[in-house]
Amino acid sequence: MAAMMTPDKTGARDAFEKLGFQVEALLQDWVVNHGDRPRDLLIISYDLEDIAIRPESR
Repeated sequence: MAAMMTPDKTGARDAFEKLGFQVEALLQDWVVNHGDRPRDLLIISYDLEDIAIRPESR
């Protein structure tokens, strides 16, 4: 599972990292904002294969 955001979105990044997401890439000047100014793009991911299937407690 992946999420993408600009690096200035520190609150969003912190929330995703608390859930176990890890930084995969920082793409420089990858997106353009409303003022036609290039911005970096941060890509973070969570490996779903790391989730262990646990039987429910009865």
